[in-house]
Amino acid sequence: MTDVPPVYVVLCTYGSDALSRRQAAMADHLSYLRENAFRLRFAGPTLADDGQTATGSLAVVEVPDRQRAEAFIRGEAFHRAGMFDHVAITRFTSDVGRRQVEITPDPEREIFLCHWTTSDGTPATGLDLDATSGATPGGLLEGGALLTDDGSSEIGGFALVEVADRSAAESFVADRVRHRSGLEVDVLVRRWRFGKGLGGA
Repeated sequence: MTDVPPVYVVLCTYGSDALSRRQAAMADHLSYLRENAFRLRFAGPTLADDGQTATGSLAVVEVPDRQRAEAFIRGEAFHRAGMFDHVAITRFTSDVGRRQVEITPDPEREIFLCHWTTSDGTPATGLDLDATSGATPGGLLEGGALLTDDGSSEIGGFALVEVADRSAAESFVADRVRHRSGLEVDVLVRRWRFGKGLGGA
């Protein structure tokens, strides 16, 4: 259940005044992503349902351990500008293995970030975590299990899905957390797009 090199999902949420600081930090933000492109599988902003307003950011990054993942996000310009209210870092093993630079988004569809974990980070026995199993709505750009820091146990799942609308993304997650054997599961579904730092629109 290990991935070589280890991969981490870094999910950041903007604070209330982040948008007022965003433009001033943008050039340094994009430069930092380009400098680190060799270790980034995906990077881009999470969006409000209007599809325009940024609410945070996602990076799927290859680094040796959690400490390096933490160092990566500390060096990011938006973090240095004090824009993030919350940062969540979780180890990840991909069942897809694609990179953003290999994909051309479908302009007729929307991309959603889907993220689900046990509430207390305990091993998720009885929970279907396989983001690539069963029916997938539209395109599965990335997917796999979220892990404990040592990589020994699954605690949730993560996927980027290209679908017709939010309801399709929510159905995708619901199909995977339905059989949870009494476990409390935290679910997050956010609209997302490819970031400019890795060649996104």
